[in-house]
Amino acid sequence: MKARVAERDLLATVHARALRRAAQLLGSELKLALRLNVTPSHLALWMKDVAPIPADVFLNAVDIIAEQEFLHGSNDQPDLNESKPLNEAKPG
Repeated sequence: MKARVAERDLLATVHARALRRAAQLLGSELKLALRLNVTPSHLALWMKDVAPIPADVFLNAVDIIAEQEFLHGSNDQPDLNESKPLNEAKPG
């Protein structure tokens, strides 16, 4: 039972980290929400591990990461806590 809980927690952390990386690469959480076609409030819940992320949203975030890193040649190890909060993001 404990192993199952630990595995679920690890998966949630991986999902949230992927969303934070995608937001960082796009420049803001709002831009990520728009790109994923989800509400900013849902994105915020997923990024904080408050609610489980739908598989299709996670896979689209991974696609965004791969696309952006390919386009910009990013090999940096990012600070995944550095994406701009929704209230600071400006669409563009």
